[in-house]
Amino acid sequence: MESVKQTICAIDISGIKEDLNRKIKVRVIDVNGNEIKEVKIEPDIVEVSISLTRGYPEKRLSVKPKIVGKPAPGYYISEILSNPDEIKIFGNYSKINSIEFLETIPIDVSGITKTLSKGEFRP
Repeated sequence: MESVKQTICAIDISGIKEDLNRKIKVRVIDVNGNEIKEVKIEPDIVEVSISLTRGYPEKRLSVKPKIVGKPAPGYYISEILSNPDEIKIFGNYSKINSIEFLETIPIDVSGITKTLSKGEFRP
């Protein structure tokens, strides 16, 4: 038993286009990656269900303007608006899961005394 590294149930999902249910044989693998046929596993067959979703996962993010600097003395920022105020991103779950919001490029409000409207797009 010292040479047993893991038990696996492998299924090739390349090319599947719909949900599937399969019964798969459990295999015992040694430290070298070889199957050990002498070890008995119960149950030796497991049922695997795979559900597909078309396209990439999506996530909605709020847009947060990044404000730098301070208005002129005696003035203050009364409102900050973003248009759009929310965006949708698509991608692999592991990549988009940790993204909490979209921050704009820095908007410098140093010394302003009136309403400021900034618009800049980056690819």
